[in-house]
Amino acid sequence: MIKRFVFCPPGPPPSPLLISCWSKMCFVEDGDAVIYYLHIRHRTVNGASASSDTRLTILYSHGNAEDLGSCYEGLVALSRAIGVDIVVYDYCGYGFSKARGQSGPTEERVYKDADAIFAELTGRLNIKPLQVVLMGRSMGGGPACYLAAKHHSTIGGLILLSTFTSCLGAVNCSCLRYLCVKDMFPNEEFLECVVDCPVLIMHGKKDSVVSFSCAERLLKIVEQVQRRFKKEGLVSHHWFANCGHNDIEVVCMEELRENLKTFLNRLTIHNTERSTHSTQ
Repeated sequence: MIKRFVFCPPGPPPSPLLISCWSKMCFVEDGDAVIYYLHIRHRTVNGASASSDTRLTILYSHGNAEDLGSCYEGLVALSRAIGVDIVVYDYCGYGFSKARGQSGPTEERVYKDADAIFAELTGRLNIKPLQVVLMGRSMGGGPACYLAAKHHSTIGGLILLSTFTSCLGAVNCSCLRYLCVKDMFPNEEFLECVVDCPVLIMHGKKDSVVSFSCAERLLKIVEQVQRRFKKEGLVSHHWFANCGHNDIEVVCMEELRENLKTFLNRLTIHNTERSTHSTQ
């Protein structure tokens, strides 16, 4: 029941935006699944690539009604603005990504897709885990939190934008909790395992899709966990006073970028210390 509201892939047919990205796409195979992704590389002013030893890569998990076509131009601009590479992928059932025998997206398949792309980054693309920053927007916070729970001790960091505590936690309908509806994307539970990496949580205070209280709850969980393990100071947050769910990148574009740059700069300093301590 809830699955129909969680997954809203664009199309069919493929949009002109998606088709225009086809020549830039790469893919990774995972059993009977083929997951397509885009690797957006940041270039310096003179056109040369930044050093692969220091350049961060954001692994971006998009929202439930987006695909590579709708994300591409905005993420290219973001890459240039904040100076990082970005890898964004389509879940099976979105865009050209598909799994044999699967009629549409599922929570379990989204996790497998995230695992496959993370393995691609740290394997064939030869990106060190400490250079990988997970970022999830809205539903994309689910796979981002899932990966963070598994890899928090080795990845660079985690960024959550307009993310819910869980699917049912984002719904203003308490009756669903008593109708034996299976919850999805238990981000609260995942974050209880995230101890070692820096975390940034951002949300619009006027969000009418995912309540602002979800962001406050996620922040509280991370603060409690890091306090328990004496890792305080690794979590930060930013609330966009005049934004809702889908307009942060437009209404507060510069504010978003500045907060991302500040977080990534702090993260880089912290992770340099992590790397130094691990080699001593």
